[in-house]
Amino acid sequence: PAAVPAFLIGLPRSGTTLVGDRLARHPTLGLAIETPAIERAVAFCEKRTGQPYPECAFALDAAGAEEARALVRQVWRERVGPASAGARVLLDQHPLNAERVAMVAALFPEAPILRLVRDPRDVALSRFLQDFNLSGGTALFVDLMESAEAIGRMQGVMAGLLALVSNPVTPIRFEDLVEAPGEALSAALAALGLEMAPEVLEQAGDGPPAAPRTASYAQVAEPINRRGVARWVRYRAALPQPWLERLGPVADAEGYPPDGGVEGG
Repeated sequence: PAAVPAFLIGLPRSGTTLVGDRLARHPTLGLAIETPAIERAVAFCEKRTGQPYPECAFALDAAGAEEARALVRQVWRERVGPASAGARVLLDQHPLNAERVAMVAALFPEAPILRLVRDPRDVALSRFLQDFNLSGGTALFVDLMESAEAIGRMQGVMAGLLALVSNPVTPIRFEDLVEAPGEALSAALAALGLEMAPEVLEQAGDGPPAAPRTASYAQVAEPINRRGVARWVRYRAALPQPWLERLGPVADAEGYPPDGGVEGG
């Protein structure tokens, strides 16, 4: 039988690469890393319906949805290939699909969604400090305020779309993953209908990691650690007040205290 699709979303630098790498060690899970599958489905949907996204996702008829699903599965086959042979679940890992949730729901209304949650101030700082290859998307990361605005906008779009879909959504907090990785990963696997496997908890170097295709891969190759928790607190005195004011409400909406809690090591 074909693998059941599932989705791993979250803000860039929220921990999607870390979770995807760990879950990909499961013997019955295949991982599609940042493929253009859903992005191409959105383009198809807009052309088919003549409406922009996200409106097109709600206007797509059954025949169009079936054609778009076939397009998505073709991209997965091309990008994942034999690596997913025997997988019960195919997990599509792409942080930017957080803004494409309506398309995901239109094509796979029962597919589980894992949503990575991390203090947006740590997300923004991690983006700023990371050495990305510049592109249209990552160019925003080099400016603190532009990055903060992008995070606030993306978080708002994602929250609004998630409120409209019926897919089962399981939040995974980055901080919980750091403090108790076994519990957090077990919960993620349970949401996908899988049981924990010992390979998932192996330390870096003990087993084959997922392919290094994202900017976060250097951190994934290390053991899980607390360095990225409340990291922004360390730089608070140097951070501009407008940046703190822009991201404060975003952090509050996700349940993070104004002071960032206990700083990571």
